[in-house]
Amino acid sequence: MKEHTACFTGHREVENISETRKRLIEASFSLINRGVRHFLVGGAMGFDITAGEDIFFIREAIHHMVGEIKLTIVLPCSFDIFTKKWKEKDKKRLDYLMTLTNENIILQEEYSADCYKMRNTYLVDNSQYCICYYDKNKFRSGTGQTVRMAEKQGLELINIF
Repeated sequence: MKEHTACFTGHREVENISETRKRLIEASFSLINRGVRHFLVGGAMGFDITAGEDIFFIREAIHHMVGEIKLTIVLPCSFDIFTKKWKEKDKKRLDYLMTLTNENIILQEEYSADCYKMRNTYLVDNSQYCICYYDKNKFRSGTGQTVRMAEKQGLELINIF
């Protein structure tokens, strides 16, 4: 249900990770208090994986108080293709996170020129809220694209940059 769903989008490079995580957790709790029970994560290095890890920990800590909180990772293409150029430690981090989710969605097996846009569209189309880590100076980025889509569709944006 879209009205109870939030997605995450953010840059691969995250500055001041401890402060960013604090703001991410605060924003997530705010949405949980408003009834959000499903979080969608795009699976990219940096902010996406951090968001997924934080939602997992929140879910484990408060599920007895609020009920089930679902976590879904949405990949644009197969894990092996998506992470082909990643360092091994980053691959292991995503792989482990994918074992902790309620669901993993792979939009298509093979890479295509528009698969990342398809992933970003899926995140926005299936959410009412978007927690982002978006530097407005990085307009030409996947995060910028996703934020613009979210704005156009009227999602409530929470930028924790």
